[in-house]
Amino acid sequence: MVDKNKRIGKKLLNCLAMIILVIAGVVAAAKIWNIYTESRDKERAESNALSYIERKYGFTPVIVSSKRYIRHDYDFGLFISHTSKATDEYRVDMMYDDRAFSVFIPYTHETDEGRDDYQSDEICSAIEDGIASYFDGEVLAVDNYQDNKILSRYTVSEYYDGTNIDAFTGEYRDYYIYTTGADLADTELSKLSEDLGADNIYIFDCRSKEAFGELYEQDPFEILIPKIADISIDSCLPYLDEVLIGKGGPEKEYQKVRLGEYGGFIYSADKASDITISETLDLDPVKWDKDWIKEAVTESCSLSADGKLIIYYPKAAGADAGQKLTLLYTYIDKDGARIYKTSHDSSVSDSYYMFYISEEEINGLVFAMASY
Repeated sequence: MVDKNKRIGKKLLNCLAMIILVIAGVVAAAKIWNIYTESRDKERAESNALSYIERKYGFTPVIVSSKRYIRHDYDFGLFISHTSKATDEYRVDMMYDDRAFSVFIPYTHETDEGRDDYQSDEICSAIEDGIASYFDGEVLAVDNYQDNKILSRYTVSEYYDGTNIDAFTGEYRDYYIYTTGADLADTELSKLSEDLGADNIYIFDCRSKEAFGELYEQDPFEILIPKIADISIDSCLPYLDEVLIGKGGPEKEYQKVRLGEYGGFIYSADKASDITISETLDLDPVKWDKDWIKEAVTESCSLSADGKLIIYYPKAAGADAGQKLTLLYTYIDKDGARIYKTSHDSSVSDSYYMFYISEEEINGLVFAMASY
């Protein structure tokens, strides 16, 4: 009986070992197949890319690297979301005559049809030159498709010969144009929209080239998803002189940015001409009855205005001192009582704090920055 059990156990062990060997063989074969197909796809993609560039441009570049192309999509809603999706293309990075560029090409079959960004700089320059002719100021940058810091290259299959710029303007339907010294109040957008094939055009005339540089260097996800009266526009007002938005039809939205400065503060109100501001007695943070407030770090200001008020303060002022700052303010409500409040930063700007004061909070308004 014991011998019989041993024989059965041995057979079971042999069967188990056989199963393990079969599974290991299948796994190994799958790995070998994956390595083979990956190598085959890579070789085919690189060969396709070379054929495509040789046909389109007449030169043979050097292949730097290649990998399967993963498409990244961004949804610029209330919350920015990001998704990734595999494609049937390879991205082949190349070099020719000290110029780096990329080709996006199918790898599932032999072809000399693809798309590339070799001429992206020339296309961008030609579009900017064409747009510049519509303005009396200087065009500093042209972005499209939300913000071309994210999708930063014209990746196209057509060949740009210097005369067919119209073949490239219709691909992106939204254009963001940054200028300085332009007079936007009387600018007509209908002809420009037609020439660009644009659905929407957003023009931001900056206060100076320095202001443009400061604005443009910020995180592209947080700069401008523009609409007049939106918080993103409000955050950028210290950089801007005028804003003009066209939505494809005859109607347009225009905003002249009117800002004042006093005591390190910048301010904007619905009716800027009615603003008066002056230094007043220092605020005592004790009256706010909040343990986390340390001390006032600016002079107190008294301000009167009509309508909503926006107050800005340079973030560098707090950063230089290693402080976190907030706005202390006090006002007289409709019942005649003095109210003490704080306002936290609402800005998406890297350079300025931004605080909203409602129309109901204007009466007897006094404010100062405080550390916490």
